[in-house]
Amino acid sequence: MPSVKKYDLIFGMGRACACSQALRRAGLQLLSFPWDWIALDRPSGPDVLFRASTICEGFHDWFSPADLVAQPTPDGSSKTIYASRSTHVVYIHDFPKAVAMEKAFPEVKAKYERRLERLRQMIGASKKVLAVCIDMPGLCAPTSLDDIRAARERLSRHFTNASFDFAFISYEKGVPFAERRVETTTDGILHVAFDYKDYTPGRADHAVELDRLAEILRERFAVREYRTRAEIAAQKRRMRQAKMREAGVETMFQYRMRHLRRHWAKLALAASPRLAWARLRQKKFGHVVALGSSCEPAYRFWWRWGFVESSLFSWTGCDDLAMLVGALRNLDSFCAGELEFMPVYLWKCGNTGMRIHGRIKKIPGQPPPTEEILAADRADLVGRVGYLRQKFIRQATDDESTLFVYRLTVDECTRPDLAANLDALEDALRALGARNWKLLLIAERRVAALVPGGEGRFIRSVRAFNPTNGVTRPELGDPVGWKAVFTEFAPEKVVKSAKRFKFES
Repeated sequence: MPSVKKYDLIFGMGRACACSQALRRAGLQLLSFPWDWIALDRPSGPDVLFRASTICEGFHDWFSPADLVAQPTPDGSSKTIYASRSTHVVYIHDFPKAVAMEKAFPEVKAKYERRLERLRQMIGASKKVLAVCIDMPGLCAPTSLDDIRAARERLSRHFTNASFDFAFISYEKGVPFAERRVETTTDGILHVAFDYKDYTPGRADHAVELDRLAEILRERFAVREYRTRAEIAAQKRRMRQAKMREAGVETMFQYRMRHLRRHWAKLALAASPRLAWARLRQKKFGHVVALGSSCEPAYRFWWRWGFVESSLFSWTGCDDLAMLVGALRNLDSFCAGELEFMPVYLWKCGNTGMRIHGRIKKIPGQPPPTEEILAADRADLVGRVGYLRQKFIRQATDDESTLFVYRLTVDECTRPDLAANLDALEDALRALGARNWKLLLIAERRVAALVPGGEGRFIRSVRAFNPTNGVTRPELGDPVGWKAVFTEFAPEKVVKSAKRFKFES
C-alpha cells in the first residue's frame, strides 16, 4: 500500500470534467476551480501548459460576448455550448439554452472570475500544492511527461511560495488496472498509465471509469480542510436543496419525515419472520437472471442487494410466457428488425412482440423526443441488446450455477396451458445449451397454488405485485415478500456498483 501524502490544496487541470469528478469522488476537491467544467479545443501546443499559464496570468479578455461562437449541442441538453475564438476554450455547462447568451453572460463571467481568484489566493496561502491532470480517451491528443514538467515549472515560477507536485494519469489502451504502470519522478510527478475507458455499451468514446480513477487518487493523496465556515454552510445548503429536488418535496421537514418512514420500514423488514425463515434456507447462485415479464424481478433484486447484473430480459416486458418462449427460440431476431417507439417510452420488437427500455426518459413538461434522438436511442439499443444477447448465452452455459427468475401474472396462472408453457420455457432454455440451472417462478399468493411444480423448479409467492406504473417504488406491492424471496435465493458474490441499475451491464 503506497504512503499517503497530504497537501494544503489539490485542484484539477482537466483535461475534461472527469478530472474534477474523480477528485470529488475521492474527497480531495472541496470547492470549484476554473478548469473543472470547461474543455479546450486547441489546434496546437501543450494543452496543460496553456491551462497553467492561464492560472498564472488570469483570463484577461476571454470573457467577451463577441468572442463566443455557438457550437453543435446534443439534443435534450439544457445548455448551449459556446467556444472562444481567441483561446479555444469550450464552455459546456454554463449557458442555459432557454436564456439568451448576452443575458446569461454576466453571471457566467462573474462565476469564472470568482473561481480563478479563489484558486490564485488559495495557492498563495499554501505551501504544498498538488495539480492533477487526467487524459480523456478519444477526446484529445495525449499529454506527454514533458508537457506536465513544463506546466509544473510554469506554476512554480509564478507562485514561488508553494511547492508543486503533479499527478498525471494517462490512457493506455488494453492495459488493465491490475497491470497499470506507476512511475514517480524526482521532480514531484506521479505518472499512472492504464486503460480506464468505460466500455459499457452506449457510453461515449471518452467516458471513463471514475471509481478506478478515484481509487488511485484516494490511496495516495489527502488534503486538509481549507473551506471557510461560510463555504461549508453554502455547500450544505446546496446539497439539501438537491436532496429536496430529488425527493420531490419543498421543505427539509418533509424530506426528513420521508427518510424516517423509510428507516422504520427497513427496521420492520429486518424483523420479519419471513426473512428469518428465508435466511435459514438460503440458496446461492453464480448468476441470478431475470426473464421478465416486467422489470420488477430485476428491480427487486437490485433493491435487496444493491446491484444487479443486467441480462437480456432484465428490463423487458412481455404479454405471456408464449411470447418469451418465442423470443428464446429466435434469440438472434430479438431487436434485430423493426423497432417501434411506444407512447409509454418503451421500444417494441417487431419480430418478437417484446418491449424493452431504451435510455430516453419521459420528463414532465419536456417535448417528445425528436427523430434524431429516437434514431440515436434505437442504434444504442440495438448495440446493447447485441452485447446482452451474448452475455445471456454465456451466463446460461458457463460453469457457474444459474437461477432464471420469471414473474407469473394472475392471468398466466389461471390459463389452462400454463403447464405446457412452462415446459416449453424449460425446453427453450435447454435448446440454448443452458446447464447447471434452476427456474424460480414467482406468483401472487392468491394464485400460487395453481402453478405446477417440477424438477428444478422453485415456486414462491408475494402478497401482490407492483402496479404497472409503480415498478420502481419499493413501498408498493409486497416489499417484505420480495425481500424474503431474494434473501432465500441469493447471489454468490455481492458486487459494489455505482452504475445506474437499469443500464448496468
